[in-house]
Amino acid sequence: MRYTEEKVLYFASRDEGLHVDIAEDANTYLSRMVYRFKNEGLLERVAEDDSGSYYTTTIKGEIKLLELQIKWRKANGKDTGSHESRLKQLKVAA
Repeated sequence: MRYTEEKVLYFASRDEGLHVDIAEDANTYLSRMVYRFKNEGLLERVAEDDSGSYYTTTIKGEIKLLELQIKWRKANGKDTGSHESRLKQLKVAA
């Protein structure tokens, strides 16, 4: 599976978070993206077990995800009202 920024942030925004398997090589696209997003404050590691690490989005990460989703939705003629409303709420809270 090819991960995009939007996919990584989307999976991390879900209740179960983004799981990165312990066997995931540090040089894969996913690993590099997770490392970069952690450094940028978009993701945080919330748990770790013998199968790997779990990441969730920060408020900054949720904002970035919504911006990406709005961009895609506009480019594809989809409604952005609920996304823009949530983005506004998050920016006020941030």
